[in-house]
Amino acid sequence: MKRAISPVVKFLMFAISALWFAMMGPTEAITQMPPVARFLFAPSFVPLGDGNQTPVVLDATSSMGENIRLVWRVDEGTFVSGTTPLSAHPRVTFPGTAAYTVILQVTDEQGQIATMAGVIPSATGPPTASFMFSPARIPPMDGNQTVVRFSSAPSVGEGLTFFWDVPAGTFVNGTGPNSPNPEVTFPGLANYDVTLTVVDQQGRRATASSRVELEMGEPVASFDFHPAFIPPGDDHQTVVTFDARSSQGSGLMFDWDIPNGTFVNGTDAQDATPQVTFPGLADYSVTLTVTDDQGRTATVRGTVPVDPGPPTAAFTFSPPSVPRGDGFRTIVSFDSSGSTGIRLRYSWRIQSARFENGTSSTSALPQVTFPGVRPYSVRLTVTDAAGREAMAAGRVPLR
Repeated sequence: MKRAISPVVKFLMFAISALWFAMMGPTEAITQMPPVARFLFAPSFVPLGDGNQTPVVLDATSSMGENIRLVWRVDEGTFVSGTTPLSAHPRVTFPGTAAYTVILQVTDEQGQIATMAGVIPSATGPPTASFMFSPARIPPMDGNQTVVRFSSAPSVGEGLTFFWDVPAGTFVNGTGPNSPNPEVTFPGLANYDVTLTVVDQQGRRATASSRVELEMGEPVASFDFHPAFIPPGDDHQTVVTFDARSSQGSGLMFDWDIPNGTFVNGTDAQDATPQVTFPGLADYSVTLTVTDDQGRTATVRGTVPVDPGPPTAAFTFSPPSVPRGDGFRTIVSFDSSGSTGIRLRYSWRIQSARFENGTSSTSALPQVTFPGVRPYSVRLTVTDAAGREAMAAGRVPLR
């Protein structure tokens, strides 16, 4: 006959069971941390067009987890040297025609999974350096007020590092000479040449330079030319070279209007230094229009003359005499406007004279005073653009 279990025994059995579960329960309840997938690889790129020649070593030893199993997925990669997608350090080759995605999956003993993806690039060609900035000009005497923002975005290359050379510039707003997009201020005392050097992950370099210009205000058109004249009846034999580089303004474009002229030697009406020939039958008008990068224009006109022949020298003066004993009080004004020639230069020799009012021995209209002791000799020499000279002489009498 089966004996019934007393309530006291039942209570003791329940207490013992509860104590056993209390002791064993936490051990069974421990949950393992999920795994972590990590990997490195070397070299850091595949040579362009490698054709599966260079092995890339994949390294998963930095992954974490209990008794993890590894599975690699390497699109377009070929496992070599006896390694497989299950190896901890597989060696893989690639064609070298693109960037290649690598995926590592790790699974721990509880079946928990972690994944990491990375990209192995193919080496590109050498880097190119290029940059933009805004504004393109700064005010004169700016005193480091205007912030010029640079951007290296047009540069091309793998893993680029940046080195900015900005003479007289001050990096601001937390940027510096190695920032991809630095911000810089300038004193505004000159134009500033800026150079960017980029270095890719293979150590190859490229450099680009540009200029931050001072705001010049409205443009100014100006030009020179040589020779100063053309022979009569030249029939397009003499090449006249024009030079507009004395014009002022930012980002200037040039437009020449030269009727009866023929552009030669590959130059045209948009060049800063065009070359032109003429028939040599008359003087020829020339018009230059310059346009700056804000669309503002300026125009200047000139004349290419036909050679008028050797220069002539002539002068007059007033008053016609100097008081005796004048003591440098009476100003005598000389006038060389009766001389003829192209682009004349003047040289005066005036006995015992003192030049006044900022004039000198090379002025076209000098003003002088005399001591008033005796009559004074005067000689004027003029030289034209071809170096030809002419001379005139005279005398300033006493009264």
